Amino acid sequence: MYMILLYVLVLYVLMRIMPDTDVDRFANDDPFEVGIKYDIPTDGLFQVHWPSGQLRYEWYYKDGKRADGVVSKAWWPNGNLKSEENYKNDKKDGLSTSWYDNGMQSYEGTFKDGEKD
Repeated sequence: MYMILLYVLVLYVLMRIMPDTDVDRFANDDPFEVGIKYDIPTDGLFQVHWPSGQLRYEWYYKDGKRADGVVSKAWWPNGNLKSEENYKNDKKDGLSTSWYDNGMQSYEGTFKDGEKD
């Protein structure tokens, strides 16, 4: 009986210290990873905003794919630029640059047909 009570107590403590997996927990995570559906246009501008209203993603579509020759951008919740990426045939192609949320550059490289060049 003592072991069962100890087991229940341990489970209770673990449940109290572990984060909940509700929608609020994912408010600042990538919406594409948590299954939120967006109406992606066949042609034109696509934007996603943070819950604060701040712009999060911006890219353009042409014929249902990321438009060639137009830079796709992402921003951190604080408004700083997170990444700029070029696409060709709906795959990364060309210069790709990323920054930390403090504005310092974290990566710069080139891609060819979706693979690091």
